[in-house]
Amino acid sequence: MLLRPRADDYTTRHPTAADVLLLVEVADSSLAYDRGPKLAQYARHGVPEVWIVELVDRVAEVCRQPGPQGYAIRESVAEVELVPALVPNLRIDISTLLEA
Repeated sequence: MLLRPRADDYTTRHPTAADVLLLVEVADSSLAYDRGPKLAQYARHGVPEVWIVELVDRVAEVCRQPGPQGYAIRESVAEVELVPALVPNLRIDISTLLEA
């Protein structure tokens, strides 16, 4: 997770969905669960952006705009570098997550 900065570095309480800028799941055998119940839960709680990095297909599914029915935007991308919507000056090389 990439969280909003806090002065106490979350030592006084655990982060909530409102604190999350980006949540990344790296999925192999858990892909069906990550795409299904887990992703639905994140959307219901308002996690703004989730990336599911698929180890088998070597792609990332980018999910944005959460709501009660799930994420309005879901797209599979094969780019090596991705940019979180809430942190546009940050580039994350997903190939580092795919290395064995």
